[in-house]
Amino acid sequence: MNSEKFNKILRNFRFWLSRGIGLPLVSPDVIQIPMTNLCNLRCRMCSISENGNRELSKETIIDILDQASAMGIKEAVLTGGEPFLRKDIFDILKHCRLRSMRWVITTNGTLIDRDLAQRLSDSGGGHLHFSLEGLEKTNDFFRGDGNFKKTTEAIKIINSLRNKGAFSLSVGIACTVMKQNLDNLLGLLEYSDSINVDVVNFQPMLKNNFNTPERGDSDFWIDAGKLGDLNEVIKRIKNYRGHHVSVFQEPDLGLFSKYYLKNLNNGDWKCFGGYKTIFICIGDDGSPLVYTCHGICGNLNEVSLKKAWVSHAARQLREKSKKCKELCLQSCYSRESSSSLLNVIRASKL
Repeated sequence: MNSEKFNKILRNFRFWLSRGIGLPLVSPDVIQIPMTNLCNLRCRMCSISENGNRELSKETIIDILDQASAMGIKEAVLTGGEPFLRKDIFDILKHCRLRSMRWVITTNGTLIDRDLAQRLSDSGGGHLHFSLEGLEKTNDFFRGDGNFKKTTEAIKIINSLRNKGAFSLSVGIACTVMKQNLDNLLGLLEYSDSINVDVVNFQPMLKNNFNTPERGDSDFWIDAGKLGDLNEVIKRIKNYRGHHVSVFQEPDLGLFSKYYLKNLNNGDWKCFGGYKTIFICIGDDGSPLVYTCHGICGNLNEVSLKKAWVSHAARQLREKSKKCKELCLQSCYSRESSSSLLNVIRASKL
């Protein structure tokens, strides 16, 4: 066994053990940092723009990246609002590269033109994750007229540069599974394959962008009458074999029906809240805060990132996540290879 594989097995084991004893024995996989609450779109199912104009300074973000790198974190997810509304986004990407951190930007893609795409080519290896909610008519119902064409044109521009070998970048699509787009999901996957998207991530909806546990029966929630349609499309997605695209299946898409019925339990899926990802949010006074879905565990104007992560408050929040009865089934909290000792062993054979 080579050292790389051994270290991967050991890391999976440490995550499993960490969750068991309630203490982080290994650095998180990811840090997620908001670039801005501003957005150029007003999507029907998103409330983030209602939280006002808040941004951390570039200096604060760079300091957080430095601290995260020192903790051994290898990936930074940069979210919004719309990250490309920041004029200094490329300075932040450059710093990720300086710290050998892979960056991931979640974007609606509508601001990406050839000039911006060319600037991305100088920003090191990373991943662009575009938000689409279906094919043109359905997506634009959620995101506004004309935005499907803008987003897919951005993907095509990025791919034209990738095809020329201009830079190493992967491209993904994130799609929230809702009542109104069930009949578009397979079509979106097929279309993504045709334009050389690398991965599609189908994710269950949340009540809003701020309070993960409190999901409810919004107009977009999939009710019991639609579960047959949901299960059929999930089956077809899981059986899809494309030419290029893959489907991200962590958590298992087969759990979506239990999620929407609200009877998902800890025997079905293990939440790694407080272990896998460090989340940063912006306080009412503009302070950078460390949080999980159950609360705040540190103000980075007062304590270091590492101290916040190992604090007593963080340990209490981990226990709440471990006992949570309203599981969110989000990939940022999922670590299937560490969810049981058996899965650690299984992963070691891959």
